[in-house]
Amino acid sequence: MNIIFISAGEVSGDKHTSILCEKILKLKTDVEIYGFVSLKSQEVGVKNLNDVSLKSGVGLIENIPAAYEAMKSYKKAKYFFKNNQVSLLILVDNQGFNLKLAKLAKKFEIPVIYYIGPQEWIWGFKNGTHKIMQNIDRLYTIFKNEFNFYNQYPEYSDKLRYLGHPLLSDLKIYCQKDIKVELNLSAKKVIALMPGSRKQEIDNLMNLFIQVYKRINHQYNFLFIIPNIWENYIKENFNLENIKVVFGNSEYYMQSADLIIAASGTVTLEAVIYNIPIIPCYKLNKISYLIAKKLIKIDYISLPNIVANKKVINELIQDKLNLENILKEVEYILSNQNVYNKIKADFREIKKDLEPFNSVDKIAKEIIRDYLKN
Repeated sequence: MNIIFISAGEVSGDKHTSILCEKILKLKTDVEIYGFVSLKSQEVGVKNLNDVSLKSGVGLIENIPAAYEAMKSYKKAKYFFKNNQVSLLILVDNQGFNLKLAKLAKKFEIPVIYYIGPQEWIWGFKNGTHKIMQNIDRLYTIFKNEFNFYNQYPEYSDKLRYLGHPLLSDLKIYCQKDIKVELNLSAKKVIALMPGSRKQEIDNLMNLFIQVYKRINHQYNFLFIIPNIWENYIKENFNLENIKVVFGNSEYYMQSADLIIAASGTVTLEAVIYNIPIIPCYKLNKISYLIAKKLIKIDYISLPNIVANKKVINELIQDKLNLENILKEVEYILSNQNVYNKIKADFREIKKDLEPFNSVDKIAKEIIRDYLKN
């Protein structure tokens, strides 16, 4: 029996993890997968040892509460590595914790691959690239710019792969009209509000998004889309009376929208693939933001702008993130057909930049071929 250990630190990472694990388990039956995952990965058969997604945050200050969970997880991984013949460790994002896990795995002579790698090409400390690459056996880059960044270092070229972005392989296109009928939405345009997958993001954005709804719900249909792990928290802490809310299956429900307002992250690329204009919102603790500004190596924080290397969509960051600016941006996009069409045209070009397709199938087959016993 082959044993894979996998570590995903938050909900969007768990989404990628679940798709990869499902492919591996279908292609090879003599595999068991354990690790630190959340609901989606558990649904496809991954045995969870500690779900840290409920504690994860963005920024140095915001991640302090997660330190205790990380310590617990590290001890659990060490015990597991010591008592099991692990064929492979797969890391998904979550650089701070996962690089410690990579070093630990090396002590047990376990091969390590990074599936959704650290965004060192966007931000990071000096020599960060070397710290990453010296402790892993393979890095699957998911952006061409990312591959080119790491490929600057010839000593690591044999560890690099670029096979296309995973989202292109597995996001399904649904009919907007059918979803609107299912949700009993009127003929008015639909704005989806997606406050994020982390508690920190939800706490920062939820009340602001509710204000947006209250100001312009007479003009548009509104739909809150929340990860299902936060259903109880949302119901207990926010007043959503008369507001339409769905929990989980965001890839499906967001396709009812003509415009999305969301915490900046993976969802912005999903919007690109579905060709739905999006307003990315981003807010950190002030200290974390000042540190991030020093570290960031590029001009943008939202993935569509990063991939395009130009401003395709306006980013509402930190002090610019307020009710009036959101309302202005909604008006700018939805009341100007030329602007709306230009964003959609740019999104089609960005989607081409994420090709080729079927990357997850190829990665799963490579993992089985190169790291698992027959």
